[in-house]
Amino acid sequence: MTKKMKKKKNKKILALIVCLLALLPSSMYAQFSFDVTSVEAYINDHKEQRSLLLVRSTLEASNKLLHDYSGDANKGFRDINKELDKYTRAFDVIDVLYQSLRTSLNVYNTYENISDRIGDYKDMLSDFKEKCLERGNIVSTDTMIVTINMRHLPR
Repeated sequence: MTKKMKKKKNKKILALIVCLLALLPSSMYAQFSFDVTSVEAYINDHKEQRSLLLVRSTLEASNKLLHDYSGDANKGFRDINKELDKYTRAFDVIDVLYQSLRTSLNVYNTYENISDRIGDYKDMLSDFKEKCLERGNIVSTDTMIVTINMRHLPR
């Protein structure tokens, strides 16, 4: 390869790298966003579930003790396995309760957030109508936006 060809190839690679660096961050914003509302909901959810998690950890500790005991003394193998099965079923029930309660709390939080945002949006529209439109400083696009939104919000 001649020097000219190498320079041309290096310029193409450099241009490609610059394009990638310029475009890559904009496509990765969604992966690194920090949603304060979701984090607060998870923290509140964890605080409300603390007692259920304590019961689960107690059952897990007793289950571990039973496993250790069954490994040391092979006597009563069937009885110990029945006890272990009871604890396993208890874990399953606790998991179902925990997941359903967590889901219902998340649905409630989502409903509250959406209701708040819709109320804020209605307030914003009424303020816009009061401060911009009723003073006589009317632009045709402003009236179109307000009338469309006022028609659809009561639904």
